[in-house]
Amino acid sequence: MFLSDKEIRGLIGNGLGIEPYNEAQLTPNGYDLSIEVLDKNGNPIESTSYNIKPDELVKVKSVETLNIPNGYMGLMLLRSRYTRQGLIGMFGVVDSGFNGKILASIKNLGSEDVGMKLKEGVIHLILARMSSGSEVPYGTDAQKHHWQNQK
Repeated sequence: MFLSDKEIRGLIGNGLGIEPYNEAQLTPNGYDLSIEVLDKNGNPIESTSYNIKPDELVKVKSVETLNIPNGYMGLMLLRSRYTRQGLIGMFGVVDSGFNGKILASIKNLGSEDVGMKLKEGVIHLILARMSSGSEVPYGTDAQKHHWQNQK
């Protein structure tokens, strides 16, 4: 079951972590993550906006650190304002038990530059309650957890 804004708000500090949390980025069915664009060496580019050129692929990292409690998971989408301009996001699922920042890529498939406002939320995170808690959540010793506590 997907979580509503009311359910997400109630979980903040009660198992779900989004740090820093900004109430203005809470949506009726999720939370809009802010991003930093990374340079070729993996360092954040200091800016509040970024223009993606046609056919350019950029690596991004969430500003927010997530802590997804056992029994919940996240799905990520690029906000529709950007997909309508020709951008496509390459995202994975946020596993139950994940703690850290999100790394992803965004590509411009269009023929014109697309400007992104990085601090206003670019990636839409939809949270879902699983039918039960996981026996082996992400980050436990029995689970591969390459990205756990990623900064």
